[in-house]
Amino acid sequence: MNRIYKLDNLKIFLIFFVVLGHMIDYYLGYNQHLKSLFIFIYSFHMPLFIFMTGLFAKKSNRIDYKKILYYFFIAIFMKITFFYISNLIKPATFKLFDFDCEWFLIVISIFLLLIPIINKINKYYLLIFSIILSLFVGYDASVNTYLNLSRIIVFFPFFLTGYYLSDYKDLLIRYTNYKWIKIISFLIIISFICLCIFKLDDIYRYRYLFTGKNPYSWVLIKNCNYRNRMITYCIQFIIGFAILSIMPNKKIKYITNFGTRTLQVYSLHMPIIVILSNINFINDFLLKYEYLLYIYCIFIPLALTIILSNRIIEKIFNHFRNNLFQKF
Repeated sequence: MNRIYKLDNLKIFLIFFVVLGHMIDYYLGYNQHLKSLFIFIYSFHMPLFIFMTGLFAKKSNRIDYKKILYYFFIAIFMKITFFYISNLIKPATFKLFDFDCEWFLIVISIFLLLIPIINKINKYYLLIFSIILSLFVGYDASVNTYLNLSRIIVFFPFFLTGYYLSDYKDLLIRYTNYKWIKIISFLIIISFICLCIFKLDDIYRYRYLFTGKNPYSWVLIKNCNYRNRMITYCIQFIIGFAILSIMPNKKIKYITNFGTRTLQVYSLHMPIIVILSNINFINDFLLKYEYLLYIYCIFIPLALTIILSNRIIEKIFNHFRNNLFQKF
């Protein structure tokens, strides 16, 4: 199977930012620059991952139950592991149908289940309907983290966009490799980073919209409504496309291959981060020397991304996937 190096590079870039975002989340109350980095990451990383999932989803009227059950199994494993580790640190409550870091696998499993239905509906009508529904679902405060319903609705347009563009991957890669598009994309990213730094108070209010899990009444924006969701969508689509555009379309030694092993990084990183972030003497030392906090918050996610991308772990995951659901 021919690999698209640009997309493999993008996947390893995104999974590093997933780990980085979870890492710095523990230190946001102590540092404004980490807040700027955090809101930049959350403006694109999960919507772009969901777009990528749609881009590579198989256009079949048969449901891939083996893959879906595999994702569900890993999600439950993540949930139990995360709860167990968190409970060792301080008393935690286990809520089976409220999802934390494992939500992504549940959401994309639902999207994969919907593919046979998606194939039967006019794509333009469905995409428009999904956007309209996501704009107005925020008014219902009961639609939140329970069963991931809010994220399923809010991120569905990103999956659909990727799914509908899956037949045009070569064209998408060609356009995003144009030099003038790369230059514009780079300028857009730099401009948005500056916005995150110098207008942090204005952009940080959108944090709870970027996550996709919160109703408008939970967002720290006065009279938050569908217009704010539209602004969020515009930012996510524009920054996501810009990030895709600047990705190199060539195999990078020791890096590109990691892009084929992002699931294992996603599945295993969170318990380690929880443990490290709750070691008091490390935190006291980091908060005393701010420059070390920056180094620590970059080094640990980078190290975890590399270590958890190991081929030995990949073999374990592949063995588990191939043997758990043999009848499917």
